[in-house]
Amino acid sequence: ENIVETFWAEHNLVSPIGLYAGRADALVRHKDHGVCLLDFKTQKMQLKNGKYAARFYPNYIRQLAAYAACLRPAPRCLSVVINSVTPEYPVEKLYSEEEQRVGLQTFIALAEYWTLDKKYDPRSWVKPYEKEAA
Repeated sequence: ENIVETFWAEHNLVSPIGLYAGRADALVRHKDHGVCLLDFKTQKMQLKNGKYAARFYPNYIRQLAAYAACLRPAPRCLSVVINSVTPEYPVEKLYSEEEQRVGLQTFIALAEYWTLDKKYDPRSWVKPYEKEAA
């Protein structure tokens, strides 16, 4: 009921710097937040004070921010948690612009570390003309 328009679902994205790629869940227009990149997470929500509570982990915004950085303009990031224990309304978390900025910065740092640790850099596969376009 919060989604006004769906632009796409299950879409492959490639980093403009060639460092990573992945499959994003959906790009939508949210009735309150405008254009958002959605990431659905299913989890066993825990009962707290008689209500089920969703947990939002740091890796959620890291992944979303990295995918959002593949799009122009970069959309807001929204995690949607679905309870796998009992039927409940999904729980949304819109990340702040600062959380999104730090999430992307952290993702890039971790990805750079991964390339050094694994001695593999996907950017080495990018052709010169693709580098210029990125």
